Amino acid sequence: MRLKQYLSVLAAILLSGCAAEITELNYSDSIDHTLDLSVSEITLRETMTQNLAATVRPWNAADKTVEWSSSDETVASVDQSGVVTALKIGETIISAECGGLRKECKVTVVSWAIPVESLTFDYEPFIVKVGREMDFYASYEPQGTTDQFEWLSSDESVATIDASGRFNPKAPGHVTVTAKIGEFSRSVNVTVYDETYLIQTDALVKPVRFESFGPCTDTVRVARGETATVQMICGSDTPTGTLIPEVLYFAAEGQTAGLSLTPSIYWLPDITCSNKWDNWAGGPAPDRYPDSEKYLTDPLIPVNDPERGTVQLHGGDRMPLWIEFDIPRDFPAGIYDGKVRVSGSKVVECPFVIQVYDVTLPEKQEMDLIQWINDDYLQIMNNGASVNSALRDELIYGEIIPLLSRYGQNSFRLMKYDTPRHQEAYRDESGRWRIRFDFSSLDKEILELYAACPDLHKIQARTGSLLIGVADKNIGKVWLRGVELDDNGEMDVIVNADGSYSPDICYKEQYRDEIPELKEFAQQYFMALDEFLKSKRLPDGRLYSDIFLQAICDEPNDDMAPTYEVIAGYIKEVAPDIKIVEPLGTALIGSKYIDYPCPCIDIKVFRGDGEYPWDDSCQTRWIYSAIGPQGDAINRFIRIPLIKTRMMHWLNFRYSAVGYLHWGANYWKAGKDGDPWKDAQGEYLAGDTWIIWPGFRTAYPSVRLAAMRDGIRDFELLRMLEKENPSYAMELCRKVASNYTSHNTDLQNFRDVRRTVLETLSK
Repeated sequence: MRLKQYLSVLAAILLSGCAAEITELNYSDSIDHTLDLSVSEITLRETMTQNLAATVRPWNAADKTVEWSSSDETVASVDQSGVVTALKIGETIISAECGGLRKECKVTVVSWAIPVESLTFDYEPFIVKVGREMDFYASYEPQGTTDQFEWLSSDESVATIDASGRFNPKAPGHVTVTAKIGEFSRSVNVTVYDETYLIQTDALVKPVRFESFGPCTDTVRVARGETATVQMICGSDTPTGTLIPEVLYFAAEGQTAGLSLTPSIYWLPDITCSNKWDNWAGGPAPDRYPDSEKYLTDPLIPVNDPERGTVQLHGGDRMPLWIEFDIPRDFPAGIYDGKVRVSGSKVVECPFVIQVYDVTLPEKQEMDLIQWINDDYLQIMNNGASVNSALRDELIYGEIIPLLSRYGQNSFRLMKYDTPRHQEAYRDESGRWRIRFDFSSLDKEILELYAACPDLHKIQARTGSLLIGVADKNIGKVWLRGVELDDNGEMDVIVNADGSYSPDICYKEQYRDEIPELKEFAQQYFMALDEFLKSKRLPDGRLYSDIFLQAICDEPNDDMAPTYEVIAGYIKEVAPDIKIVEPLGTALIGSKYIDYPCPCIDIKVFRGDGEYPWDDSCQTRWIYSAIGPQGDAINRFIRIPLIKTRMMHWLNFRYSAVGYLHWGANYWKAGKDGDPWKDAQGEYLAGDTWIIWPGFRTAYPSVRLAAMRDGIRDFELLRMLEKENPSYAMELCRKVASNYTSHNTDLQNFRDVRRTVLETLSK
């Protein structure tokens, strides 16, 4: 009984508790609720699905129904279970709504493709013979990209390329091979030839035989008044016979007939140029041609020259061709098409394009360029035979100066006039000795120079024409001509039977002191010279004094500076209007003693990016180069890239210098055994000693002379731009040449900057 009684009581208790719990679970539905999505943003590839979960709280919300929708069902759809299906690339918003609440998820649909990120296909333009198959190689990242790689040939009649990169040259012509994948593509120009080829290359490239060159089809861009130069290379695997080059046409864009301008056509033969560098002047240039290579291009030989103009190629030979078009200042702006043909055993042709901008250079060149012509070795222009005075004048005034002037060289050192050593000496009314000077030879030479160079800017009385010279710059030892003073300080003159006087030369060693002998003679001479220069006019109306420059001492250095000031002071005291010019190796000569300072662009005067301390209130800025500077500096040496020679006149603009002095127009005797054709490297660094080459009673220009001419035109264009926007002109200049050692020799950079200058001016 006790057990039954216990169980009954327990059952009654349990039943009573369950009834109470069941009563509490009968809650009413909640009106307040929240809505959450499992994610707010997803990315799906096309055709993929993903379930979105929507959670409604609390559990007894009055309405737990979720409505799904897509803002763009063409991109991605969603069913009422929250399953999202990606349909096409794009973006859409998937929305979940419940009881007035809304939550969104951004869905981005992307492709299954893995895009390529980089492509490498590095080939320089080149030439290849018909039938000589080769393989091209390219690489890309990532390797697992889904983009399709392909090889393309621009002209399958010339050459084909299969999917593996096997290149098959089929017929002569030009073709572009392109590697392409995704959004990336890289190309290379290829010339296919049979036996003989003709390709264009940049005129600032020296086409040396030890380097490979492919076709360059970039447009040649010039202003009116400039020279447009087209350089080509002709080569052959077999003997060609005599090559005959010609320009078939040069006409407005789209036309293929006619010559609107007559071109000058030259061959560029190799010359021998052994290596030589003088360490005292800075050492070899880091970008020089390899020391082991001594065959370089430099002289420009007219194709019709009877001595050197006949060219035949043998197996494996090639010869550069240089074509110049002088663009008149009234020539119509526009794009011009042209084509060159070279005929031999085979006929080859090559097109080119020249763009003439609506920009015109000034009629008169602003820059002064002095060339020092040497007249003591002209017999090399006469097959080694002696040269009499008449032939000498014919060679200098009929050949050399006209040639140089065509390339922008417009100022010259006097060659024949010499300060009179033997002139009539007499006593004036007071009994003092006086000297009567004869300037008739000076008068004649000035007129000869003007006739040979109608755009004559300046003439320079050479060091050899001076009253004084420098026996030793380091100790200030000078010599002077023609006079001594007696114990009373008067000239002691011995009149000779022929009317001349003695002594001829006396030496004085001094450093800072007065030189009474020199002062007496110099002041008499310069007073007379000043009177003569102001009394004579050129045919164009200018006074001789407008173009006359007097030199005193070649390249005075720091030690010579005090002596220089003493001598210049004598001149300025009696003839202040006579302008003094000097190539300088010092910055210590005061501005009142020199009117046209020409500091040598080396570390002695230009330190780092510093400048020579020109006084613009009384001096005219010029610069100067010779054997120095070397190293990485800009100069005109044969064994450095041609672009550095052109950059020299960007330095003129950089330093606001309107003049440039350099020597070595024709110092041919410095060549090996006195013959520059035997080896261009002789007594001095090749390129410093001459910039023209000797032929029989003629002279040839060089590619360096052409580069200097074009650099002069660059200077003129920069000056034009400077008038409109000085800071922009200097900014562009510094992209090419910031100073004489800081410069950019990349050809594409140079061409881009020049194009910017032309386009800016043409606007």
